[in-house]
Amino acid sequence: MKQIYLVCAFLCTTFISFAQVPSNDEIQNAVNITSLPFTDYNVQTQNATTASGGGMNGCNLGTTYSRVYYKYQSPINQTIRVKLTEESNNSIIMVYDSNFNTNVTSDSQLYQVSSCEFNSDLTISIQSVQTYYIVISNPDNETNVLISSIDDTNIVNIPDPNFKNALLNQTYPVINTNGDNEIQVSEPFFANEIYVSYQDISDLTGVEAFTNLEQLYCDDNNLTSLNVTQNANLIGLIASNNESLGNIDL
Repeated sequence: MKQIYLVCAFLCTTFISFAQVPSNDEIQNAVNITSLPFTDYNVQTQNATTASGGGMNGCNLGTTYSRVYYKYQSPINQTIRVKLTEESNNSIIMVYDSNFNTNVTSDSQLYQVSSCEFNSDLTISIQSVQTYYIVISNPDNETNVLISSIDDTNIVNIPDPNFKNALLNQTYPVINTNGDNEIQVSEPFFANEIYVSYQDISDLTGVEAFTNLEQLYCDDNNLTSLNVTQNANLIGLIASNNESLGNIDL
């Protein structure tokens, strides 16, 4: 059994938190994911306990890392991606299987599948029928947890070539994660920021695919209309200096 001994990279500070303890901080209360994509908003693992005790087979988180649990039984063999929108050097995403046990009640019933390391963005292949437990520890920040299958076949319709090219070439965060010349429907799901200022863009059709988008910078283009009604998580919009821009549908 490999124990995960990861040195804290931050100063431990005592503080009073008025946030509630997450309901899924014990393994028997793991959130059951019935379909993908899946988003859990404003997850505060820093308020979680370690009541499940540790003892995982292969990569044991022990009682050191406060965490939350998610459970998923895939209907098909597939590749999934798990991402935290707010991360630090202390973030952990671990995936375990349960040896086909659908009602795990102890950490000791879990078996390591993913690498035993700090990470905030994980891609992994999983099998049908098997029950997987996704364990998240993010002690420094509140975060959204994003989980989706990787779909390389369905393409987002982006008719404006300048908008498409800007998305393909965005480096932070990277949207075109597989490095091809298309934006697949699973790629926008993980992008929370778009920077496409000064790109001679006339049409932002396709932005509706970015369902977890929080920040959109599209100033100094040639937009005449803008519809972000499907971007329910949008909190920041910079669209100045689009001289012919009329109504913005929010």
